[in-house]
Amino acid sequence: MKVHYSPDYVAAAHAFDTTRKAEWVADAVRDLPDTTLVAPSGLNTVEAAIRRVHDGAYVDALASGEPRALAESQGFTWDEGLWRALRASTAGVLTAVDAVLGGEERFAGSLSSGLHHAAFAHGSGFCSVNGLVVAAVHAIERYGAQVTVLDVDAHAGGGTDELLRHHGLDAVRHLDLTVIPFDSYTHRTPRPGDVNIEDPTLDDDAYLTALDRLLALLPTGGRHLVLHNAGMDPYPRISFAALEERERRIADAVHDRGLSGVFVLAGGYTSSSSATEVATAHAWTVREFARVAALG
Repeated sequence: MKVHYSPDYVAAAHAFDTTRKAEWVADAVRDLPDTTLVAPSGLNTVEAAIRRVHDGAYVDALASGEPRALAESQGFTWDEGLWRALRASTAGVLTAVDAVLGGEERFAGSLSSGLHHAAFAHGSGFCSVNGLVVAAVHAIERYGAQVTVLDVDAHAGGGTDELLRHHGLDAVRHLDLTVIPFDSYTHRTPRPGDVNIEDPTLDDDAYLTALDRLLALLPTGGRHLVLHNAGMDPYPRISFAALEERERRIADAVHDRGLSGVFVLAGGYTSSSSATEVATAHAWTVREFARVAALG
């Protein structure tokens, strides 16, 4: 299974988990069975894909650093390396989609991070470009695929929700399991087909039960892509053991239902665990998807 990564993913000068952990995870998965790290392609066309989804003035700010408040609306100090990182990591998600929907393989991933809070005209919550929606649009327009976004970051994917509404992407289903109500959208009327479970009281057993409820909503077969936003920041509210089990169940569900899957990194922070623990936890996603990819 191909996992997309390049050193440009961590090119931003701002040193924070979201801008650094792709390198940690790359080191953690290099020797995993049935896993190959590859550089993304399409860097010459990725900006057009980003502009297809995000406001042009916002993209200009990310590229140039001006106006500074907009360029830093995700919470990072801007520098030229940030735009290089955003282009590379977004290209990684699109290359993974191409690998899967182009018929090369059923599962792929990108060690891209900082996606689901980014909205149409600004960043938020350490997220600058919403690669989930960029990938969904790419999958629909280039391959005619159906798409489900499965988001298990600790926080709500409010940016994803806003962008799906803004672009009228009613065919994209959004399944979200939230344990910390940042970027919450539970006050809005859900889009048809969306299921957003938000509950800060969940323990391990209840969390996995809620996950199973979402997985039961995945379709069976067909030209359908699952975009998995794999956050490890439910820890410490949810144990690492439960999160490891979560990744096993997700990979099995996507495989057993005959679907295609692309995963990206989401939250997971050294404020609650070490860099090694963060990398190890994210490596579970890679390991489990590589396992089911080897099953055929």
